[in-house]
Amino acid sequence: PDRHSWWEEAEARIGRLETSKGRPKDNSQFSRRFSKRELREFMERQGDWALETDGVLCQKDDGECIAA
Repeated sequence: PDRHSWWEEAEARIGRLETSKGRPKDNSQFSRRFSKRELREFMERQGDWALETDGVLCQKDDGECIAA
């Protein structure tokens, strides 16, 4: 979590610089699909039980939880 916080802060800091130069903000992101902040928010909604339970696929926004 502390390393994730560092990356999230770095994206925000660099994003402000990039935006000020007229470049798209997503150039500063770890992924073009989502920022570190968005990843953290998704994991907070998702919960960590899915990462600790074998044979489970759960996508809060894209489907139901299923056991394999």
